[in-house]
Amino acid sequence: MSNITELTCVEGEPKVIFEEVYYLPYMPAPPSHQHPTWEVALKISFYVLAILMDLVGNVIVILIIVLNRKMRTTTNTLIANLAISDLMVACFCMWVHAGNSVTSQWPFGRFFCKVNTFFQILSVTASVLTLMVIAIERFYVVWFPFKGHWSPVVTWSVIVATWIVALATAAPQLAVRVMYTVHFMDGKQVWCEEAWKEYYVDEDCNSYAPGKKYYYIVVSLVMYFLPIAVMLFTYSMIAYRLLVKRPAANHSADGKLSHQERAKRKITQMLAIVLGVFIVFWTPQQLMLLHLAINQPYQDEKPYMSTIKYIALYLAYFSSAINPYLYAGFNENYRRGFLEAFQCILMQKANRIDPDATATPTQRQQTRAITQQRACTGPPAYTHTKNPFLTVPNHGTPEAVDKNQPASQLNKNVNCSLQDSAYDSYPSVASHLNGRAATVDVSTLSDKVKDSPVENIETKV
Repeated sequence: MSNITELTCVEGEPKVIFEEVYYLPYMPAPPSHQHPTWEVALKISFYVLAILMDLVGNVIVILIIVLNRKMRTTTNTLIANLAISDLMVACFCMWVHAGNSVTSQWPFGRFFCKVNTFFQILSVTASVLTLMVIAIERFYVVWFPFKGHWSPVVTWSVIVATWIVALATAAPQLAVRVMYTVHFMDGKQVWCEEAWKEYYVDEDCNSYAPGKKYYYIVVSLVMYFLPIAVMLFTYSMIAYRLLVKRPAANHSADGKLSHQERAKRKITQMLAIVLGVFIVFWTPQQLMLLHLAINQPYQDEKPYMSTIKYIALYLAYFSSAINPYLYAGFNENYRRGFLEAFQCILMQKANRIDPDATATPTQRQQTRAITQQRACTGPPAYTHTKNPFLTVPNHGTPEAVDKNQPASQLNKNVNCSLQDSAYDSYPSVASHLNGRAATVDVSTLSDKVKDSPVENIETKV
């Protein structure tokens, strides 16, 4: 039998594909690399922190939007989709990378070898594309305030399209991921890798996988270069609209910035942070992917490359853990929404356990229904006006009007002003609506609604 070192290959011929299970009963197993204890502890600690931040932050965001009807706006629906995809990163990506980075062999079996990278690319692509869609939606809202409002049909169509693109991007992984097992006389080695069709490039049996190269170029375009180009354009245009093309009315008589102008600057700063975090956290991983895909055949890997790979992928995953704190934690609406959702849960529990013993069953039922409605749903976040693309926030009535009186007793003008919560989503509408009057059309109210408190009644321009 000829020695394997004497084997020569023909340039351009397909590479010989090894069996998934291979037996070498007369050869000892090569030594495996053992990671130092401090390295294992450090890597696991990093991922425990990332997983906890991801789970807590994104679950809270989803609960706020689901439990609080006032939060179900277009932007928040997209943020909820972002939270779902980021949760998948914690569930399918982080712990796998943590375990694989501290062991010398693939530890999770054949099934996870086949599906884990599929779910990784699926969830990460959906997350990144949702970031891009949020940037596009905000661009339309700021530049076309009377036409840029997305209907629920448009919003959900965009979300579905995002997941279809993510599925198409991740699907090839189901075909190319293979777990190899080699049995030696004193043990075995197991690893999981992508088995692309390769061709020999020289007589030394170095090989090249063109399919892998083109695939990762497409992945980089979808996951990084396209989103970053769109986000750079949209956020730059938003900043230009808010800071450069500002009306003179945004300045007070003494030359100081108005409340609305300060809010504009706050929004612009937030957008700059989001874009900066995206670039910092995703650039190393994308450069690494392109380097590994383009620079084939591979040379002997330097010892420090495994550390660079770990840091690059960890940063990309960690961005999913901090997304909810960027998009929601800095927003007063989410902090208030969390408190309202928490109060809703407590109110429902209190109403089930300790109803008013002195009230009649009918009174207790009505009180419970009204209390839960106001605690859990509240008035809509925005009320549609005669212009189908124009919405105004329902901020109640003037101080002179008793907000607790039945609506049937009200036939007055109410003040309609855009406050911070509405300004976050509709900044360009502020100068058009601020200070205008709105009227409650009592004649259109049902008998049941007429007996509701005034502060729950929707207004019409």
